Amino acid sequence: MEDYKSFLEDLMTSNKNVRLSAICNLDGQLLFQKCRDDSRQLFSLEETKKQLNHENHMHLTAGLDLV
Repeated sequence: MEDYKSFLEDLMTSNKNVRLSAICNLDGQLLFQKCRDDSRQLFSLEETKKQLNHENHMHLTAGLDLV
């Protein structure tokens, strides 16, 4: 997890426009996230996880349709 934290901190340091960064596995499971201290979260952690899982499912379904 320390590698994820370091990577996301580097990402956010390199681009001041990034307010939220996250790492997910291929199943859409949120592994780690980082939010800027001065940013307001619009969604709860549970809402974020649900959306990531939904987007992953839609992406995989679309990919299967193309084959």
